[in-house]
Amino acid sequence: MIGLSNSSFYESNEALDNKYLSNLSPYFLKNEKIFKSFKNFDCFAHFTNKRIIFTYCNGGRFNPSHFEIEFLPYRSIQRFSALFDDKLSHYSIFDIPVLNFILPDKATAATLSEAVSEFSA
Repeated sequence: MIGLSNSSFYESNEALDNKYLSNLSPYFLKNEKIFKSFKNFDCFAHFTNKRIIFTYCNGGRFNPSHFEIEFLPYRSIQRFSALFDDKLSHYSIFDIPVLNFILPDKATAATLSEAVSEFSA
């Protein structure tokens, strides 16, 4: 699923509705909490205090009848970087074609980069 994702992830400020959380919460580890969410055309990506959780979506919308989930432990991340693109005025982390997260500003990129570094240690 994730390997087939061709588009960048953008920060999602949409509230997670109860139907979505009820499908996702059984997969949480003990004391796991989402602190930042992203989406692209194919997937939702949730950064938690323990790992990144990816769920499939269709056209940017969650479909409870087709629930797919993948996990990426922070310790399995071998390399990530924060890059600024002054033409587009955004920061990216994980500049790898399948995992490119677009963030609105340097402060947000720095906060997320620090969290990933901390959780992967």
